[in-house]
Amino acid sequence: MIKINSLQQLKESCKDESQEFYILLNGGVRSSKRIEYNSDTETFDVYNEIDDTWQEGLDDERLSNETNIVEAINKNNFFKY
Repeated sequence: MIKINSLQQLKESCKDESQEFYILLNGGVRSSKRIEYNSDTETFDVYNEIDDTWQEGLDDERLSNETNIVEAINKNNFFKY
């Protein structure tokens, strides 16, 4: 497990290749996600395993506003498997 400390580190970790991550929730529960960062379009695609949903074409602002990923990074609760 690797702790993700910044949005830039997340981008580098899944640049042009889907990778598995998780948010550590209260009580040690994990919310798993598969994320890919497209460096050409500068957008993320996120697959949320908890509810089997996709979020596509998220720029940095939308990633922050429409997911809890950036908040989890800022709270030191976001990890790469």
